[in-house]
Amino acid sequence: MFTLFIMNRIILILPFLIFTFVNCDIERDELHRAYDLIDRYVVQLNEQHNTPGMVLIVTDPENIMHTSAYGYEDVKTRSPVSASTIFQIGSISKSFTSIALLQLYEEGIIDVDAPLTEYLPWFSIRTDYDPITARHLAAHTAGIPRDRDDIPPSWYSAYALRERITAAPPGERYSYSNIGYQTLGVLLESVLEKKYSRIIQTSILEPLGMDDTAPVIINDIRPRLAAGYTYLYDDRPSHPDHPLVEAAFFEYTAADGSIASTAEDMAKYMRMILNRGNAPGSEILTTGGFNAFTGHEIRLDEEGKEFYGYGVRISEREDGRTIISHGGGMVGYRAMMIVDITKGIGVFAAVNGPGDPGSAAQFALDAVYAASAGNVLPSLPDVRGLSVIDNANEYEGTFVSPGGEEIRFEAVNSSLYLIRNDLKVQLEHRGGDRFYANHPGFNVYFFTFTRDDNGVREVSYGPEWYTGDEYDGPITFEYPDRWNFYPGHYRTQNPWTNNFRIFLRKGELYIVHPSGFEILLSEIEPDLFGIGDEPTAERLRFDTVIDGKTLRANYSGVYFYRVLK
Repeated sequence: MFTLFIMNRIILILPFLIFTFVNCDIERDELHRAYDLIDRYVVQLNEQHNTPGMVLIVTDPENIMHTSAYGYEDVKTRSPVSASTIFQIGSISKSFTSIALLQLYEEGIIDVDAPLTEYLPWFSIRTDYDPITARHLAAHTAGIPRDRDDIPPSWYSAYALRERITAAPPGERYSYSNIGYQTLGVLLESVLEKKYSRIIQTSILEPLGMDDTAPVIINDIRPRLAAGYTYLYDDRPSHPDHPLVEAAFFEYTAADGSIASTAEDMAKYMRMILNRGNAPGSEILTTGGFNAFTGHEIRLDEEGKEFYGYGVRISEREDGRTIISHGGGMVGYRAMMIVDITKGIGVFAAVNGPGDPGSAAQFALDAVYAASAGNVLPSLPDVRGLSVIDNANEYEGTFVSPGGEEIRFEAVNSSLYLIRNDLKVQLEHRGGDRFYANHPGFNVYFFTFTRDDNGVREVSYGPEWYTGDEYDGPITFEYPDRWNFYPGHYRTQNPWTNNFRIFLRKGELYIVHPSGFEILLSEIEPDLFGIGDEPTAERLRFDTVIDGKTLRANYSGVYFYRVLK
């Protein structure tokens, strides 16, 4: 009777078992198709950017789901990238710093809402507002400048804030600040009387078993790192045709970007996030600490879907999913971490040179999520290239400068060409109404078109300005005579933002960084400008006028010097 009972039960559940096994096989097949699709996309993406090497890893809350490695960790030796290759992860380090801070908050050692001066009595900044707290620094709402790149990351970076001003009441506006996280590192070291590297090692890396991760970038780990690469030209928009050169190596020990890690170790870190602060045998963050870590400290968009928490960005998707992410960039390296804590998928990608790990990681997350949910896999993104411009005809026409010089743009099918004298150069779309010419005579600035409700009316190339036939605005503009002293190319000796250009156009002053994007300067007083048309802590001051030219500019504490070529 017992045997018959068992046989009857097996017969009853057999269809369910068969259905389950078949479904598992289908899901596995879909995941493999997703992984193949990811690989196809990443290969195309890396070819577009001339990326030396990339690693990408996908994990669920328990195990690594997929790992891919592409290209070389060292172009000279042709050593291939692997899941154990070490990359500098840049600002993803900020999430580690925030976790260490929240651990101390949960233990009652640090009050994140207390003025910093309670822990750092020497801390000071010029302000008309309430005191800055650790919470403000963690959420980038302290209203302080972004960088101070002429100073090696150190306690002095925090001390030197006494020379700067705040732009808004703390907690009111998001303004990304590396100095803020450097100051958080100083706070941790001061309170615990330990080096930042030791704090991160004992509180996060060791409990998670991240044995191949370095908490600080020092000369000792250089032999283990993938070699970093950058484009040859540091003073103009990048292009994949530009040659790659090995990036400068320098030690970095500050809390805003000092960690170097492997894909396998970052999978362990993402699993901790997927498990809401928990890891096998260890609680990295309490429930309260994790809720603070992923809390909505400041809104980043008008729709109320994007927020910043403690060292991470939080995206609330329309389908109910919550995505935790952060990118990182160092000289020669870029990385991205994206974690879907609702569906239990984490993706990390890193490159050792030019590249787009953010797009790779996002596509991988979308593909794996679709496969796991039984949805249609995403289409392979359009890789037609930047030269394919569907609305090229909107920019076609002849434009004339106030001095009578002509420049012409011609649309041919879905391409746009610059025509000047006997020169014809195909343009590449760089977002909005901006275009790039990969030609020695026109590759420093973007060609930027300006339109009204009826179409394109103007085009500019740095200081050069041209109008079309339908333009009916002014062609002469008034501005202070002293502004003629400022235009030029300025440089400094640091590996980050090491140069910019200043130019006059239509009676307004602009600063343009090597990326090609222009920012309007707003005069506060003679020789002193705010950077941008919104309240900001960034300041630019010109000085030392010789032969009608300023020889020096101070950019939020960093001196840059006019160079001639």
